[in-house]
Amino acid sequence: MACCRPPVIIMDTNKIVEWKIEDSLLSPSGKIMVYIDREKLGSERFDNDTTYITIRQRIRIKDLKTGQSRVMLVTNLESSDPKCQLLWFSQMSFSPDERYVYFECDTWEKCEALHRIDLATGKESFVVDVLGYRIISSRKHSGWILSWRYVHTEAGPGSYPCFVSPDGKKTKNISEEEYRSMEKKYKFMRVTLRPE
Repeated sequence: MACCRPPVIIMDTNKIVEWKIEDSLLSPSGKIMVYIDREKLGSERFDNDTTYITIRQRIRIKDLKTGQSRVMLVTNLESSDPKCQLLWFSQMSFSPDERYVYFECDTWEKCEALHRIDLATGKESFVVDVLGYRIISSRKHSGWILSWRYVHTEAGPGSYPCFVSPDGKKTKNISEEEYRSMEKKYKFMRVTLRPE
């Protein structure tokens, strides 16, 4: 998969830039690690002493037994459809069966796009727009997503809790009381924290 038009970050030329792993997540079984890293593609210096550094992020998977790693996904801004834009990966979480890795992309001004990668095929797909999410790891709803979603109504903007199927095809709005009850009732997969 090639990156067509990577994002541009403006950096002060007086600061040292380190290119490193931004986020990592160990699978529940401890057999694989998924991580987000970024690589520098180039830079251009301008008269006002500002350097534009072009980067792309990658989501990589590493087999901890063999030590082999491979790129699963690369930043992509080629599409005009926000659901297909892949920009600023963060907030990773495994599905309970370790078949998928979920992650957020900064896509919209008010919320994020939740995507997932099938680790066997490498196929990426949009799941749902979110304001944070948690994947249920216990009981009959294992793999389902508990999230908040942004909505703009006649009364104005706001957010509401939602219960979402693992593929995002089924969504159910729930009350805040139901949300709190589910938080107490279920166990959840670990979600990495957004880098500061």
